[in-house]
Amino acid sequence: MLLFKGHPESIGKTKRVYKAIPLTKKQEIIEGLRQGMHGYKGYKMRGREITGLFMDAVHIDAMLTLMNYKRILVVTSYEDSKYSGLTDNQFYPISHAGDHMLPLVHHYNNNDSKVYVTKVKNGESMYSQLYDKFDISSVNVDSYYTLGSEFKTKTTVKFDAVVLLGTEAQQMGKYQVNDIKKVFAPYCKEEFDLIDIYRGEARTLRGLKKEKDLMQHRHGYKGVVGLTGWDFSDTLYVRGADNLAWSNYMSIY
Repeated sequence: MLLFKGHPESIGKTKRVYKAIPLTKKQEIIEGLRQGMHGYKGYKMRGREITGLFMDAVHIDAMLTLMNYKRILVVTSYEDSKYSGLTDNQFYPISHAGDHMLPLVHHYNNNDSKVYVTKVKNGESMYSQLYDKFDISSVNVDSYYTLGSEFKTKTTVKFDAVVLLGTEAQQMGKYQVNDIKKVFAPYCKEEFDLIDIYRGEARTLRGLKKEKDLMQHRHGYKGVVGLTGWDFSDTLYVRGADNLAWSNYMSIY
C-alpha cells in the first residue's frame, strides 16, 4: 500500500492472495486520512506525513493478514499528551504514532477479518477520533493498558489475536508472556496469539515466540512486495525497507 505495489488479503480459513493497489486507490487513502485528521487541535496533515505514518502500520497489517486472524483486538496506547508531534523532519513516525494507523490500513484493505480497538473513556487521542470517523469497531476501557495492570471491558466477541500497540509497563523490566495472556484470556478463544508491537527499550516480554511463523510469512511477503525500483535516496523508502525487519519490533507469542 502507498509505497508498495500490492498488499496481502485473506479469504476464508486458508486462502491468501496478493492484490494490486492502483494509484487512484492510494490517492483516495491519503486524501481520506488528510480530511479525517485535518484541523484536530489545529493540526494540518501533509501527504508525506500521512504516507510515513501509514507505512509503519502496513507491515503489521500484512503480518496479521498472513497469519489469518479473524477477530483482532488492538490494545492502543496513543495519547495526545505523550506526543509533541507525529513525525520528525524526515517524516519518520515518532515512537508508535505510525503503528496506530493499523486499524485504518485494515479498513482500507477490506479483509474478511475484523479489528476492534480499545477506546479509553474521556481519553484525548487523535486516533480515537479518527477511528470513530472511519467506523472502526471498539471496546470501552477505563484507562490505557500497561503491562502488569488489569484489563477489563465488556464484549461478547472472542478474539483469536490481541495486539499490544506500543504498550508500556507499570515498571521497567521483564514480564512473562503467560501472565499477560492470562489478563486477556477471558475475552479470547481458548487458543489465541499475543502480538507485541514495541519499538522501545524500557520493558521486555519473556516467553516462547512463534519465530518460525513470523519469518516464514515475512520471507514470502518480502518476495512479493519487492524492493526493485525503490528510490533509496527518499527517506520514506528507507524507512519502509527498514520496517521489513519484522522481528526488530514485532513478536508473536
